[in-house]
Amino acid sequence: MTHFLDALFRPKSVAIIGASSDANKLGGRPVAHNLEFGFSGRLYPVNASAGEVQGLKSYPTIADVPEPVDCAIVSVPAAAVESTVMDCARRGVKIAVVFSSGFAEVSEEGARKQREIADKARAAGLRVLGPNSMGALSFAPRFSATFTSINRHFDGKGWPETGPVSIVSQSGAVGTQSLVQLRERGVGFARWIATGNQSDIDIADALEYCARDEATKVVALYLEGATDGDRLSRALRAMRAAGKPVIALKVGRSEAGARAVASHTASLAGADRVYDAIFARHGAIRARSFEQLVDFTAACAAGVYPSRAELGLVTNSGGIGVLMADAAADCGVSLPPLSEAAKDRIRALAPFGVPGNPADTGAIGVSDVRVNIDFAEIMLADAGCPAVIVFFAHLGLVPRFMEQIGAQLIALREKYPDRVIVAILNTTREWTHRLQARGILAYEDPTRAVEAVGALARAGRRPAVEDDDPPLAPLASPPPSEGFAGEQAARRLVSNIGVRVAEDRLARTADEAAGAALDFGGRVAMKIASPDIAHKSDMGGVALGISGDKAAREAFARLMANAARNAPAARIDGALVSPMIEGGVECILGVTRDPLFGPIVMFGMGGIFVEIYKDNVLRQAPFGVAAARDMIRSVVGFPLLDGARGRAPMDVDALAVALSRISVWAHRHGDAFDGIEINPLIVLPRGQGVVAVDALVTPRG
Repeated sequence: MTHFLDALFRPKSVAIIGASSDANKLGGRPVAHNLEFGFSGRLYPVNASAGEVQGLKSYPTIADVPEPVDCAIVSVPAAAVESTVMDCARRGVKIAVVFSSGFAEVSEEGARKQREIADKARAAGLRVLGPNSMGALSFAPRFSATFTSINRHFDGKGWPETGPVSIVSQSGAVGTQSLVQLRERGVGFARWIATGNQSDIDIADALEYCARDEATKVVALYLEGATDGDRLSRALRAMRAAGKPVIALKVGRSEAGARAVASHTASLAGADRVYDAIFARHGAIRARSFEQLVDFTAACAAGVYPSRAELGLVTNSGGIGVLMADAAADCGVSLPPLSEAAKDRIRALAPFGVPGNPADTGAIGVSDVRVNIDFAEIMLADAGCPAVIVFFAHLGLVPRFMEQIGAQLIALREKYPDRVIVAILNTTREWTHRLQARGILAYEDPTRAVEAVGALARAGRRPAVEDDDPPLAPLASPPPSEGFAGEQAARRLVSNIGVRVAEDRLARTADEAAGAALDFGGRVAMKIASPDIAHKSDMGGVALGISGDKAAREAFARLMANAARNAPAARIDGALVSPMIEGGVECILGVTRDPLFGPIVMFGMGGIFVEIYKDNVLRQAPFGVAAARDMIRSVVGFPLLDGARGRAPMDVDALAVALSRISVWAHRHGDAFDGIEINPLIVLPRGQGVVAVDALVTPRG
């Protein structure tokens, strides 16, 4: 099936508008690139003042080109972009790559102008990359639609090699730097695109293309911000379904996109954390630095993923072993223990070594490099490790040692083609390339090596497609309205969705409060009922463990006094009296509406200290019960729900059902509310369900 970006990455005919005979100028570079790079299609320079450009016949206008044009490269002043693009549209060009700057990156008027140009072009059937774009490259087949001078910066060796990596970047500079650094690691490329101002073609389009592209096996993604959350999610989902990892470097970790909703949920679900949730849901691996973007992409380019998040470590230094073990713990990678038989083999090889994991060869590993490989094979064969890291230090700079190391690593790779093999060593660029070409990863920094294995483990453990885990529908699906601003109305909504709510009674006087307490029997909780107070405990609006007539009257009076003193402008309906829910674990379940990605569900350990502990996880709605269980298991406090230290296990199944139902309701009514919060949601012992004690719904403001 064809994709509209085939006209960019596989064009048969290309026009360069603003073409120059000077190969150093922006309009001259694409001409020179394609002549040098080996573009197999037809090039048509367009320049009204030149009859010939770099040995090729030039045409006065795009209308004069003698055949249909798939792709036009536009390198003209900003003032001429609109007329040039529309000339392309009239000529039937499929894609225009606009190098020209002076639009959204400089002013609001520039942003308006680029929107107008893109809209007109799209209506006429022309797609636009840019403006302010560095363009695109295809390595198989070969085609250059960029003005980068990258082909001149590899020691005269020309263009990078063909390979499995595609680079998708909003920034041309970051995109080219990624290509340079990966080239230095011996990685080859399929596609490269810098989307620039994204007036039309954007990151999601490029990812969608890469998901279909047979040449692309992994994508390095640089993202400043999405323009359409649904489209980005679909593109990431397509990459995951195709089994192609995305290594994503998302910059701009500010809270500028956070909503001003009066709930814990909104303050905990910042814009950057939402991107974390989107990446996690769709199996994208987030890089926290440019270094990680390159490291993780190079690791995935080798094409081998560990079957489990386990690792064997071989070193000739105790300190390096501890450093790597710490890094493994930080990455969620375990170091499986060795069997006694494996330890005996290690002792036989290195009597003064350390037979563990990490395994330390001692001094013999420096004088006899073969011992390091023997240790690694013990990790792979006896311990069954899906990945192994071997520390060689600076031995790789000694040619005779490096020849031995390289030959032995390659033999190990051939014997264990399904395992991840990593070497930590200082060596030459040529050897790094040779190892990468054989699927052997080489790093100089032990921590970076371990982090790369952790990324591979996450990439290999891609989440299931949502269709395998259908969400649960709410029992009823009432939309929020202004009437849901108060807690009682919010409780009704939550109950209708399918989450059990604690029984309550509104008391308007001390007598009514005492009567409710006596009717419920046992200990009760009492709290201010007000549509204007979101966090009642913060202003002394909650009283717990009340028992008896006198205590109930005193608690009611105290709550009213606190409300008058701490929230004098708030509307007070009275106090809600409920039986105490005891013997469970307090959690929080919330939803906030992200402007890009829609409703985002938060689950975490709840109570009054929720913002202090910040033990929570986010996920885009809607989702099924299996995904909800994953959320629940991922919080630090999960052992409290799972029966830690002799406690009774809580009803995690009922909790997962509640999460799924809320997620579906939120997805259906995302345009009608700003936030939902249930805090605390009491999870009772297994078989007893969950109970919402407090609820807050904020209708769309």
